[in-house]
Amino acid sequence: MLLTMSSKDSVTEAFELFDADNDGKILASEVGTAIRSLGHVVTDAELRKLFGKAGIDPRGKVDLGKFRQLVQPLQGINYTKQLEEAFNTIDKEGSGFIMATELRHLLTHMGDRISDEEFNALLEELEVDSNGRVRRKEFVQLLSR
Repeated sequence: MLLTMSSKDSVTEAFELFDADNDGKILASEVGTAIRSLGHVVTDAELRKLFGKAGIDPRGKVDLGKFRQLVQPLQGINYTKQLEEAFNTIDKEGSGFIMATELRHLLTHMGDRISDEEFNALLEELEVDSNGRVRRKEFVQLLSR
């Protein structure tokens, strides 16, 4: 789920999307999802480091200023090369495709995991061919937008 630009900047849009009760704060536990909605690839370990640097309690709430502080170091990063390398690690034959089931297993069970719900949302945006495969080009383009 990537956000599009409007009269508000995308960081404010992402923050407001997760500020369901409009109190000017979001739960620290939602920050990772909000940052990912902006198109950034960030692991839970990287989030913990960002929280530590910003002095944020991971069990507390984050206001827009702190949210901007967390997003700022991620802006301008090009994830394309990292995503291609990760895909190539999975694509042992170098075919340019990986099985969606293998991608699900890797992303939901290994390393910095995503939830089944997050994977399903990702899969809705990826085109899976009739053989159940995901193409590298589409995977990288979607996740590096």
